[in-house]
Amino acid sequence: MRQEEVLRALRELGPSTAVEIAMHIHGDDYNMAVRNLAHARLRTLMRQGFVRKVGERRNQKSGTPSPIY
Repeated sequence: MRQEEVLRALRELGPSTAVEIAMHIHGDDYNMAVRNLAHARLRTLMRQGFVRKVGERRNQKSGTPSPIY
């Protein structure tokens, strides 16, 4: 998963979590490893100033808060 794919997914989806971005990019091939890749790309993009956190949403499975980018 490349940074360009993550940015494209955000443009297409609007504000999204790492899970939503990973699912958008990988569809049926989604798994936690893919989610972790999306999260790593988002952190890099944040450091570079291309992405920022805009809120939080509760993860429907775990109940924990997930950042929205």
